Amino acid sequence: MPAWKLRHVVWIGAICVAACEVDNPNYKPLQGDMTMSVDMTASVDLAAQPDMAVSPADACGAMAAAVCDRLNTCNPFGFKTDFADPAGCIARKQINCVGRFSLNGATLKPAELMACAQEITKTLSCNDYLMGNVPISCRFKGTLIAASKCGDNAQCSSGYCLKPDAASCGSCSERLGEQGACKCTVRSGALDDCTDTACTYGLYCPPTGIPGAGKCAQPVKSDSTCSAGTLPCLPTLTCASGNSFVCANPIVAPNACVAADGACDGLHGQFCFGSKCAASQTANPNEACTLGATQCLAGSACNSTKCIPPAENGAPCNPANSVGCKVPAICSGNICKVLDPATCI
Repeated sequence: MPAWKLRHVVWIGAICVAACEVDNPNYKPLQGDMTMSVDMTASVDLAAQPDMAVSPADACGAMAAAVCDRLNTCNPFGFKTDFADPAGCIARKQINCVGRFSLNGATLKPAELMACAQEITKTLSCNDYLMGNVPISCRFKGTLIAASKCGDNAQCSSGYCLKPDAASCGSCSERLGEQGACKCTVRSGALDDCTDTACTYGLYCPPTGIPGAGKCAQPVKSDSTCSAGTLPCLPTLTCASGNSFVCANPIVAPNACVAADGACDGLHGQFCFGSKCAASQTANPNEACTLGATQCLAGSACNSTKCIPPAENGAPCNPANSVGCKVPAICSGNICKVLDPATCI
């Protein structure tokens, strides 16, 4: 399907019609198939007409669909690690979304969020998505000054709310320049999520195990020299010693690899085992697993014998016993918590 048609089809279970609270007529389950179509071919250009009436639920639904599609397209292994299916992703990505429009300091309007979703669908490449380099229409800013308490980037005049973790309030802060110390969100076994770091737009905070991890840097393009320790390639490329440290496409199974390079196609679930790239062994929740050898899927974690399903928001959790939380919740004080930015006052 040509990208210019802007038709964005999200594979989604019919159960999400209720769970996701999406009432836009564009979100209709297809007859005879467990799918949902998100059709933007007839959408008005909301970037040019930001005052048009768009409901908060419509905007949140469109944004969740756009982001989940990018994740599923650009990091399919990370998607499977976090979510059972697109329906679950879209539902989870909408938690506390409607409340964003009434947060302290926020000036964000539903039409602006819808315009951002359209722009993500039209123009956001995988490299830009994976490094958090969102379109200008998505760089929301509010009125809160530096050091003000916040829970959402859109509250701050800088456009960034620095939080210690996903369950805690933060403070408005400037984004970091090159070599600024940054941190990606750690996934269980898959590549880290580096789509919302403190780096200035256009800079990259590489995940753990990738050259340059933990420092904001200008990523290197294909066929350009990279560094084994400090200079990262674009997220979809790798820096391999066997390729004379030149950015290139990831190594795919069953080709030879060096474990320290992190050069196998991790975005598609391939990692260096011994001296060759191979697909990671995976298991669904409640299926048998081997600790250290199996990547559990859909947010589950291996307790050495089986993949333990993640707990719901507000439920008990214990990472030591392999009981984690459904994304985006984290285990804080042995309870699964999701930050409600409205409480950050």
